[in-house]
Amino acid sequence: MGEYKIKLVNGDIQSEEISIKATALASTKLKAGDCVKYIDGTDKSIVLYDKKYNTENGTNYGIQIITQNTTTAKVEIGNGTGAAANNLAYNNASATATKNSYNSAIKRLNDEAQKYLNTKYESSIRCVGSVPDNPYSESANMYVAESKYPHMSNYNGTIKDGDTNREIDYQQMKNLVIAKSANDQTYWLASRGVWVQYPENSTTAIYFIVYNVWEDTGEINDRNICYVTSNSLINTRSYSWGIRPVSTLKPEVKVSGGKGTSEEPYILEI
Repeated sequence: MGEYKIKLVNGDIQSEEISIKATALASTKLKAGDCVKYIDGTDKSIVLYDKKYNTENGTNYGIQIITQNTTTAKVEIGNGTGAAANNLAYNNASATATKNSYNSAIKRLNDEAQKYLNTKYESSIRCVGSVPDNPYSESANMYVAESKYPHMSNYNGTIKDGDTNREIDYQQMKNLVIAKSANDQTYWLASRGVWVQYPENSTTAIYFIVYNVWEDTGEINDRNICYVTSNSLINTRSYSWGIRPVSTLKPEVKVSGGKGTSEEPYILEI
């Protein structure tokens, strides 16, 4: 890979130097964990899924790359106040806003990712933590608590159930040791969860979660957006974090130089 120098004199390879650029299709050259950047860009990304992964796992994700850094632009999910405290607990307006924000979180995060699509090189883009080949996929079920939780009666069927969307991306990031963002910022995962407080009894609080990855450790975090307590009232919260977009490269993208390291990333071009 790279540039080769040859000398041509009267048809013989002797004298004048001509630079020839050798290229290979990204789909055959790139390996998961490789560092890449576009020839006309400065931001670096990491290969999340490669040809080998797809072959071994029977998937068809294509070549997907994830940004090293969390975006500086934040996405707020919750009661709309920007506050993590329960300062709007028991407020009907905040309860409605929070439920709507929680219910639409997967769409909202994937919609945010579309702002970063580079149509020259990428066929699609999504928020990390979504299903790699079906980003807007989510549980079709609304959460309904067991009858032993009567305090949920006013909320049953109004708040979406949890999903396992996050598991594929997060496990792959852990395998590649890239779960912690390079700029040490917390970021959202496009995935929800429901957690029932233990020990379980008639006063058990039930928590509704949008997952994130914590800035200090790179570990997944189940930060709740709202929860319902034994008095049948809903407590609301709000958080603002960035995302890590995941892009699928177009089939015609080529590697034209570099070594795939952070210091010398592979150079991608059309």
